[in-house]
Amino acid sequence: MNDSEVSVKGQWPARPPGEVFPELLDTLLVAQLLLYDHRGMTPEQARRNVRKLVKESGLPTLGRIGSTLMYSKAAVIEWLAARGATIDKNSYEDTLADA
Repeated sequence: MNDSEVSVKGQWPARPPGEVFPELLDTLLVAQLLLYDHRGMTPEQARRNVRKLVKESGLPTLGRIGSTLMYSKAAVIEWLAARGATIDKNSYEDTLADA
């Protein structure tokens, strides 16, 4: 999956089966990992927020494959842990508000 696979403008693609994210993520999958799809954002808003986290907060990337910015799931989770945040659907407002 890559950022261009949003089927209808403004609609999120399905989350990975069983909520198991692959090890290599594109910007949209990082947004889903950060639960932006549960926060009422459009995919476009979520992409912008993820890119802002890269520029302003040091969210680690692996670089680009073509025009797609790639991330390591382990590095994203480690970055969250270093910031004291967790990925928990029940309290995503609290855990990601400072991210």
